[in-house]
Amino acid sequence: MSSTKPHSNRLFIYLLILSICVFIFFTAGFFINLDTTVSTYSGFNGVGDGHQKFYNNLHGRFLQFSLDVKPGQSGEVADKIRYLNQFVININPALLLLGVVYRIRETLDFTYLFVIVFVYMGMIYYTWMLLRHTEEAKSRFYFAISLLLLSCFLVIVHFCGNRGLIAGPFIMASYYYLREKQWLPYGIATLFGFMVSEDTAMLYMSFSLYIFIFENKKAGLLTGMAATLYTIIALFIIYPAARYNFNYESANHAQFYIELLKSERSIAGMFLYFIGEAKEIFAMLLSVVFLLALVGRKDINLQKLSGIIFLAPLSHWGIVFLTKSGGHHEMHILVCIYLAMVYLIANMDFTTPFQRRQWLKMTTIAAFCLFFFVNIFLLAAQDFPYKWQLRWSLRSLIPTNPYYMKLVGQNLNDTMKSNKEFIEYVEKIPKEYTLVFLANRQVVGFITNRPNIWSFPNYYSESDYLVIQRGARNGMFCVKDKSRIKNIVTTAELMKEVDVFQDCAVPEEFTDKLVASLVDIDKTHKVEHISGNVVGLRRLSHIEFEQPPESLGFLFLRNVPKVLDGYLKRIQKIMNPG
Repeated sequence: MSSTKPHSNRLFIYLLILSICVFIFFTAGFFINLDTTVSTYSGFNGVGDGHQKFYNNLHGRFLQFSLDVKPGQSGEVADKIRYLNQFVININPALLLLGVVYRIRETLDFTYLFVIVFVYMGMIYYTWMLLRHTEEAKSRFYFAISLLLLSCFLVIVHFCGNRGLIAGPFIMASYYYLREKQWLPYGIATLFGFMVSEDTAMLYMSFSLYIFIFENKKAGLLTGMAATLYTIIALFIIYPAARYNFNYESANHAQFYIELLKSERSIAGMFLYFIGEAKEIFAMLLSVVFLLALVGRKDINLQKLSGIIFLAPLSHWGIVFLTKSGGHHEMHILVCIYLAMVYLIANMDFTTPFQRRQWLKMTTIAAFCLFFFVNIFLLAAQDFPYKWQLRWSLRSLIPTNPYYMKLVGQNLNDTMKSNKEFIEYVEKIPKEYTLVFLANRQVVGFITNRPNIWSFPNYYSESDYLVIQRGARNGMFCVKDKSRIKNIVTTAELMKEVDVFQDCAVPEEFTDKLVASLVDIDKTHKVEHISGNVVGLRRLSHIEFEQPPESLGFLFLRNVPKVLDGYLKRIQKIMNPG
């Protein structure tokens, strides 16, 4: 036994070193790209919301945020609620405790760094705990971490700094304490998993089925009951109470998924779309196939292996499939696939000398190459600095990110200069003022560490500041008929031409007309800053925005009796239809 240890350790130490280098290389590239202000992950798909929630929870606006207020048609706001409660979107009390770390550095890059470090450190720790009692534990651990660092986790953990991603370590912790039959830590880890988000509580509902069948019937039953109860409370009591006074879309999750199913005519079409959107999941599944071939079927329970991969995260297979999107929902599936990989690695034969098993050595090296190229094709296209792609001609090797081409147009440097000038100006505006921005979407993550901020056209004429980025190519609304702009005089007429949430360029004529309408015609604003890229308008008189009590803290709980009363009346109506 001792004669084999140097061979196996040496190989896997080399793999680990290479894996760490690749991980650092891509992660550094991600943050360098983020700093350019043209990254798709600096303002895409909710990163601004998360940044503002972190900030507000630590600065007197507990559970309150404003950025996700939904505008209606023609520039009007569907309801006049300027602030929302964080629980309107996700029930995630665990994040309130972890968010205290954000106080160290209240910036977008630190938000990403916090999520990345938390996820990887937690998963690395529990990987060691799961493998530490196996033969040649260090070699197995080095191999597992190499695959973790090189796998598609790198793509998902970089996804918009989404705080729901921190569910990964809690899921691994639950699995470890379950295997060790340490019930108090298991209960704590599972409870924190619930509180990361109602999405994770739904994960534990299907995970409990796996536990009941393959691990421990009593633990599976209790976990399933607790997860179901928590999910019901979150979806049918907390959500409606938090949304009671707000006209917020998709308030009924059950109805949302029913409508999705009704709208689909082709299950095959959904499946093909799913493959395209969730390619990271399929890449991880290929790694399991590779490891299974490497380990062989001896001492491997294929039913249990399939249970970890498909049954445990069944809820999120359904969510990703139905919504035809991946993102942070993929994390729950990837964690379970990774647990399957750890299970396989724990059963590999590490005791046979490598001199007599050269195929094992070569296949292990092949695994490294596989994960390296998976990252090249899945990560580099979106997160690699665009300048590096040009300099090294990598565009001929990897698929070009369409978002880059859409937002930068013909001149990347001009776009970066414009974005940075816009961000610098907004940062100078005191945070107690209300602010509306009209700009490239990619600047959003950098400017939302403030309590009173909305995207145009929400409250654009009532806020203290309206900041406009000239020539924004990736805004959040369109102008219906550009040919009409030159004949428009009043602001009201101008707003009739706004089509919100259409994501397209902002015409220069629209910006000029908007400034003229507010400054020269309505005379409600003055020009405080003007340059080639940025126009800053300051309102002459301040309007105090009303803050609904339910938007702040846990005051929404006063609506719980109304929600329960509503359910009671529905039951009575069903029981007594006359």
